[in-house]
Amino acid sequence: MAVERDVELRLEYLHSVERTPVVEVYAAGRRGLRLVRMEFRSQGAGLPATGYAVVGDRLVLRTDRRLDRLELRVAGVNGARLITPWGPLDLVTLAGEGGLVTVAVRRLPRAVLYVSQPMPSLSRSK
Repeated sequence: MAVERDVELRLEYLHSVERTPVVEVYAAGRRGLRLVRMEFRSQGAGLPATGYAVVGDRLVLRTDRRLDRLELRVAGVNGARLITPWGPLDLVTLAGEGGLVTVAVRRLPRAVLYVSQPMPSLSRSK
């Protein structure tokens, strides 16, 4: 997916130990992939222990952490979905049970951003 400015990506899943919903919000764009917020309902293995604020029934951590890439194994038990501006992606359906999903931002030459249809052949038939 080509983007000209930051877009929000939301990773939604159930925590494997706590069995509570977790939302990780990323900004993807010219500055790369950045984790900007986490929302969770309980503390547990792998979840932040400090630095969060209580907002309603959620614990919210605001940050600006740059990542080279996000890699995760997906399983039906956690229901991982990536919500994009173009629609939701069921990651287990895409990668399969136990599959590896990688989310990364890559810089492309500008000309590539505008090519959406195959180019017609330049050879002429005689």
